[in-house]
Amino acid sequence: MRALKKTSWFSFLLVVVWLVVLGVIAQRYFQVRNTITEQTNQNTQTTITNLKNRDLIYDKASNTSELWSEYLFANSRSNNNSKTKQLNLINEVLYTSLGEVHAIYDASSQRFTLYLNQVPIQLINTPIVNYAFQLNDQQVVLILAGEIIGRDYIYTLVDLSAKESKIIYDAGNFERLIDAELKPDKKCINMRFEDARKYAESDGYQVYQYCGSGNVSKVIDVKSEEYYHDKFADITAQEIYQQAINDGCFDVGLQSFNLKRSCSYGIKYCQPFHEMESPIHDYYYQVIQQACQKKDNLSMYRNDITLQP
Repeated sequence: MRALKKTSWFSFLLVVVWLVVLGVIAQRYFQVRNTITEQTNQNTQTTITNLKNRDLIYDKASNTSELWSEYLFANSRSNNNSKTKQLNLINEVLYTSLGEVHAIYDASSQRFTLYLNQVPIQLINTPIVNYAFQLNDQQVVLILAGEIIGRDYIYTLVDLSAKESKIIYDAGNFERLIDAELKPDKKCINMRFEDARKYAESDGYQVYQYCGSGNVSKVIDVKSEEYYHDKFADITAQEIYQQAINDGCFDVGLQSFNLKRSCSYGIKYCQPFHEMESPIHDYYYQVIQQACQKKDNLSMYRNDITLQP
């Protein structure tokens, strides 16, 4: 009987010892597993950060567009290569050959302070960057997003270098910036702006150039007035009417043009109408004539006319 009790206590102690051993092994297993998982997550996050930084520093992999050859941050292009990714310097850092560029809102001026390597350099009106170029391998040029003031687009260029920084305000012709490109020799940036005339053709534009001197110059002008006079001389009122319908700029019920920016405030259709040399006075002539009269009777600065981009 005493031998049986000794055997039972021995078995009980043996079971306890094995349970303790198994517990220690299980604890070490889960600790190692958690450590591996944390290291994997850290490595993955580091890889993602490095990829982001690499893309922000330079992106030359996509050569599908002839309009933009080099950027300092990754592009997000649409099918027609007409858009680029905007970079908000409040939330993101632009990594350049000169260092890190970011911005902080300045409440006293209600503007934004631009920083290069944590050093404040300039006050800017918007922290949104549309384009960033490496110019002459020595300068970083930023084209900030356009500010819409009334009917004008206002663009600002920021020229950064190791020695100084320059701000060029009102770059262009106060019209929308179509695109910008760095010339193959990397010495100048070409910026294409829409023609200020609302009736201009879609391929009509002005080209302004910046070569790092602090001045923006016009290098390609728009098509002449004589060109458009000859083009509109033989147009018909029916063609103007159909074009306005196709553009979504004519309200059939009100028999009037949609007076908003995207419809050129009706100027795109009324200018050709006034340029017709031998018009046919048919139904379409009467409709366009009345619509243009309505446009002329309305002030462009009235509050009920919405200026839309």
